[in-house]
Amino acid sequence: MTIAYEIMNMPVKVGDRREICDLEARSLGEYEVTAVQSFPKQQMQLIRIQVPAAIAKQVAGFRVQAASVSEALKKPLCQSEKADDAMICLCERVTVGQVRELIRKGINDLNQIKAITRAGMGPCGAKTCEVLIKGLLREEGIPTTDVVPNTKRPVFIEVPLAKFPDGGK
Repeated sequence: MTIAYEIMNMPVKVGDRREICDLEARSLGEYEVTAVQSFPKQQMQLIRIQVPAAIAKQVAGFRVQAASVSEALKKPLCQSEKADDAMICLCERVTVGQVRELIRKGINDLNQIKAITRAGMGPCGAKTCEVLIKGLLREEGIPTTDVVPNTKRPVFIEVPLAKFPDGGK
């Protein structure tokens, strides 16, 4: 049975062998690429791989890179503890020390941290600082399950009434 896949940015040639996987990324074996159709305008290739009929319905994809590439690092890439004077929210100029102090007082609700420090209330809508604050909570030993998530609200900007039609009257 022939299985077809679309991939981008990784050229494949007829005769290449690829490890085929099921939905849980378990290996089903290594099989040969039997046909490749390229679509340069879409930066895409349609890949056909011949597999035994017995496993055809289990096939969900193929491995693009060696499994070792995805292994966990032995040591973190960044320092484990952020300095208190480092900015955790650039939009509202909130420091790590301000947030750490609240966490050490027992606050693990991102909404409370936002209300007290304004971290997450800037124009970016907490796109950066929320991740950093969650990391800080982990550093302080707060389990992820105990963290109360931030309530997402649409970003808004105050606009003077003069900007609206007939608003200058």
